[in-house]
This record gives sequence, structure tokens and C-alpha cells, in this order.
Amino acid sequence: MHVDPRIVLEAKRNGIDNIYGQFTADPGHRVRANRVVDLLVSSTSPGAQPGARELLRRMRIGDWTVIANVHSNENDPTPRITVEVQRIRYHLRLDARGCVFDITLRNNAGEVVRLSGHSPFVRPGAIG
Repeated sequence: MHVDPRIVLEAKRNGIDNIYGQFTADPGHRVRANRVVDLLVSSTSPGAQPGARELLRRMRIGDWTVIANVHSNENDPTPRITVEVQRIRYHLRLDARGCVFDITLRNNAGEVVRLSGHSPFVRPGAIG
């Protein structure tokens, strides 16, 4: 994905390496802010690229933090990284290869939506 190098540099500069405050099952493997930016730029599926570009634009505006390393749970087994940008938490949802295939957040009504505004795919039988 092509992104203006100035946006990448500013997004990296604004990222806070909150490696001690990150939630992770493996404390020895925490995700640094620079790695998140690199992931968005170089490992994002075509369908998620518009959301990745928008998230990078938001990351360049001010400080942002990696909240949770790659994780999943019983209700949502999809691996994801959680970042907080401008007080909004975004989930970078990862496929089996570790590529970002979707970027989601919770809107004011508590519903999970894509950064692009479209409803995300929910597998049949999933708990919302």
C-alpha cells in the first residue's frame, strides 16, 4: 500500500511505546508502536487499506498507544491488536498470516463497525 512517507514518519513519531501497560498473554512479546505502523503500511489486505490509510492519518495528528498485543478471546477468536488513537480504541484484526484484514471500533451505540463505516463481517453463530 502506498502512503505518503511524511504520514508514516509522523505516525511513528506520535506512537507511544507503552510496552509495560500492554495487555498480553506473553509479556516477552509486546508490540511496539513502530511495528504497528509498519504492519498497517506493508501488511494490510486490499479491502482494509482505506481504513488503514484513515487510521494512519489519525495517528499522525497526536499521541496514540498500543493497548493490547495480539490477542483473542472466547467471544471473538480472531487475533487482533488494539490501539488507542484520540481516545478511540481500534482493533486491527489479523488473518492467519498476521496481515491486517479489517479495522474495527465500537461506535457511540456500542456497535462494532469498520473504520470505513461499513458493518464488519460476523460469522454465523458469533456472539455480538
